Amino acid sequence: MIPVPRGPGDIPPGPEQPMAAERGGQPVSLVFHALEELDAVKRSVGALVKRLEALEHRVAALESPRG
Repeated sequence: MIPVPRGPGDIPPGPEQPMAAERGGQPVSLVFHALEELDAVKRSVGALVKRLEALEHRVAALESPRG
């Protein structure tokens, strides 16, 4: 048997079709998002500083000579 050459219509379409990605809600400005991220980092660093200061006081109390 001689195989029949395939034509352009013989190739099945792929499972994915190129489409634009859908975004939910309003588009957020990148600058606004970056500012929110910076504020969150500042709050986290502030909380970490408070915890470190409390830890320093606890360690200092343990290291102080008892008389």
